Amino acid sequence: MSGIGFELVDLPTIFNENLFRVPDYQRGYSWQKKQVSDLLEDIGHLIKDGKSVTHFTGTLVLSRPDDSVVYHVVDGQQRLTTLSILISVVMEDVDKNERERIRGLYFSRGDYGSEIQVLSLNSQSNDLYVEHVINGRPAKDKKLYLEADQRIIEARQACRRWLSESGANGISAADVLDVIEKKLGFLVYAPKEDAETGIMFEVINNRGKSLSELEKVKNYLIYCSSKLGAKTLRKKIDSKWAGIIKNLNKAAKTSSGDEGAFLRYALIAKLGLSKSDSQKGYEMIKRRVDVDAALGDKKQRDNSVKMVDDILEFIHQSSVWYARLYGRDHSEINQDLIPVFDQLRAQVRHASIMPLFLALVSKLEHNFSRLVRLLELIEVVNFRVYMAWGMISRNDSNQAEIYAYAKHYYDGTLAAFAKENYDLDVDQFYSDESILEYLLVWFAYDVAADSRFLESFEMDADGNKDFFQWGGLRYFLMNYEAYLRPNKTIPIDKILMKRSEGKSGDFYSVEHLWAVENDQSGIGGGREAKKEKKRIGNFALLELRTNIQGNKNDLENKLPRYIDGVGNEPPSDLQQIRDVKKDYSLAKNKVDKVFQRKSKNYYLNIHHQLNNIREASFKKFAEFRWSLERFSGYQEIKEDYEGAEEVE
Repeated sequence: MSGIGFELVDLPTIFNENLFRVPDYQRGYSWQKKQVSDLLEDIGHLIKDGKSVTHFTGTLVLSRPDDSVVYHVVDGQQRLTTLSILISVVMEDVDKNERERIRGLYFSRGDYGSEIQVLSLNSQSNDLYVEHVINGRPAKDKKLYLEADQRIIEARQACRRWLSESGANGISAADVLDVIEKKLGFLVYAPKEDAETGIMFEVINNRGKSLSELEKVKNYLIYCSSKLGAKTLRKKIDSKWAGIIKNLNKAAKTSSGDEGAFLRYALIAKLGLSKSDSQKGYEMIKRRVDVDAALGDKKQRDNSVKMVDDILEFIHQSSVWYARLYGRDHSEINQDLIPVFDQLRAQVRHASIMPLFLALVSKLEHNFSRLVRLLELIEVVNFRVYMAWGMISRNDSNQAEIYAYAKHYYDGTLAAFAKENYDLDVDQFYSDESILEYLLVWFAYDVAADSRFLESFEMDADGNKDFFQWGGLRYFLMNYEAYLRPNKTIPIDKILMKRSEGKSGDFYSVEHLWAVENDQSGIGGGREAKKEKKRIGNFALLELRTNIQGNKNDLENKLPRYIDGVGNEPPSDLQQIRDVKKDYSLAKNKVDKVFQRKSKNYYLNIHHQLNNIREASFKKFAEFRWSLERFSGYQEIKEDYEGAEEVE
């Protein structure tokens, strides 16, 4: 790159006669409000300072694969992109000649119709970058864009506001541009050899820079392929990692936390890492793939290259299934998988089952009947153990067992594992899938036996439970509606929507039948009344519009509005609401046989009876919906446990 040495290099020098591209294997634009504000604040200070000293702005690491004329931005893309966004805003406030100079230096060059883009983002975000940043056209509704695109839009809005506020304080666009071009300096490193690029990636990993664990793993795989001279694998990493980034975008799993969780789940399944070791995926892979030891030994070198390839393939394939599960990319999967995918996606906890999910879909990709059955079992296990109230002491309890199943099933050692750890007669099983099914049933029954599972829907003796606080309540009620109306398609995904996203009947919320803050019917505010209001029978699913209508009215007044509608608003379309009316009448008739309307606690007794009726219905439904009975080994396991209890 002409004009670049070891000194701090300014932006005009960096961009002069050069072209840049953020490769697809890099994550999208990720700067949030704080990082953008910090950069703008630095520029503001430099304007006020007035000194001519160059301000160190960051490091820019570039590579030029296959002697391309375009530099790939390996490191520094966030800062470079943000500065280009700011420059695009500044460009709007300068004269025509300066605008043309800026455009030709930083954005596009060449004759009209044959322009060459100077800085290109990855393929996921480049169209938005061209339209909104380079061409200055307004962005559409942010909800239409990927998360990285939304951040680009927000960054440009922040730059526009800041420049307007600076102008009000006497700072011109020319002042801002002068600082950007003359006082911001970068350390630029552009190695000529791809092997140097590989070393550079490992340096980036270890220099204390804030990288996600997923980025560190990507960098290390590139480093390994470069050091070991695996040129084909090096190109494959670029291609596959671009797919990984694309799939995580489809899945809307692009935050550092989401990426980290995805990597942990994949490495637990692929490498059999423990939960604690999976938090350090980069270090664990370094231990498995010892590049230095492989350099002098061809056999070890080949084994290391194969291991890198295997890890890459599994992470990529896992991202494909992430897109299918979370992003609803159902174009290439058997239609029988879609209903169970919908159920799994809507569950509120996934951490314990995801390694096993990834192991299953990778091994049974072409055996849909077995895959559907085992995924249905996983959904049952996850609800009974990790979502039902009080089955486990912590969200991550008993994860080690599920993780072990994932690891041993994936690597083909499940039979030996089951025989050694559970003294299981594995010869009676015809496949690893049948062994896994048995182990999962055993696991679920051991933690959440039938009686204990059903008790989880009851109020505790002290009245401490509040089912409104139960994270699985909406999922439970949505499934209950599907149970009541088996011939109607119930949009299970709507339970994932936030209240702010709901419009009219497009959002289902949880309604207190007897409102916490309303007592028109004289239920009272005593201990027993508070306890009844927290029981599961006091809750029903309701369309947001209907819930707003009823608000906190008395149940006797709300029910007709729910059933018949009010004004221009239609009635509720939910069967469980119609059942509430029937159950309320039944409860009232029971109480009327014993108490008069003016009797003390008349309505409290009705509420108690209504809760009893609905709780019994809920328990009957739960016993059916999340039953283990249809899975292999249930009867044997149940009898063993019942026999053990009798002995005790």
